[in-house]
Amino acid sequence: FFFRCCCSARLLRCLVLTRNLKFLFDSALNSCQLDALLEDGAPEDIVATHFGIDIIRQDLHTLTGLNWLNDNVVTCFFLLVGKRSAENPSLPKTWCHNTHFYEKYCRVGYQGVRRWTKKVKEGIFALEQLIVPVHLHTHWACGMINFKDKRIEYYDSMNLDPAAFFKDMRNYLQSESQEKLKQPFDFEGWRNFTSPSCPQQGNGSDCGVFACKFADFLSRGKTPEFSQNDMPYFRRRVMWEVASGALMS
Repeated sequence: FFFRCCCSARLLRCLVLTRNLKFLFDSALNSCQLDALLEDGAPEDIVATHFGIDIIRQDLHTLTGLNWLNDNVVTCFFLLVGKRSAENPSLPKTWCHNTHFYEKYCRVGYQGVRRWTKKVKEGIFALEQLIVPVHLHTHWACGMINFKDKRIEYYDSMNLDPAAFFKDMRNYLQSESQEKLKQPFDFEGWRNFTSPSCPQQGNGSDCGVFACKFADFLSRGKTPEFSQNDMPYFRRRVMWEVASGALMS
């Protein structure tokens, strides 16, 4: 198996780095390609384009070591999550915003984002869940409006205060309902939710990877269950997914 891949030394290094045997099987066929993407060319070279986003080599480098993920990587991953949900009817009906949505809502208010859901064919109120990447200056988190269970949910790998997000999303729902349905939003039975078992990071670098994986798990109707030990594997996996434009099963 190693000889067929022609990269046994690299795979061994990856195995030692992650201490996660699953990484070996998921990445054996693409480890060499990933190394080539990172090494063969200038940092500003475009290596892929998805959803109108040019992914340059430097973007992929944010997924190496303990680098902080940037907007291009996080937006592309969240949109890939939404695309998978749209193409797979067995998954919860999910829409994912990009990383600029919440920042612009906080800065400008509803009028700055009122047209951002025009591509949702039946409107957001026909969804089961709306996932929102949250960028707080130097920190990433993941929020979700869970229409099915009537919850506004917040997943933060540093367990920061979610009060502002909860308030903002309630105001957003009210404005979106008035704009699109011409009626107030019915908050009867709705509640705010944070998971007591939300995975927590063990350093100051991996919040972007945690946020991406929160979206991945939630979009599949799964409770996020992973740990800091999974981050080297997830970084490598997300790199492959962003470069190829498809999420691995």
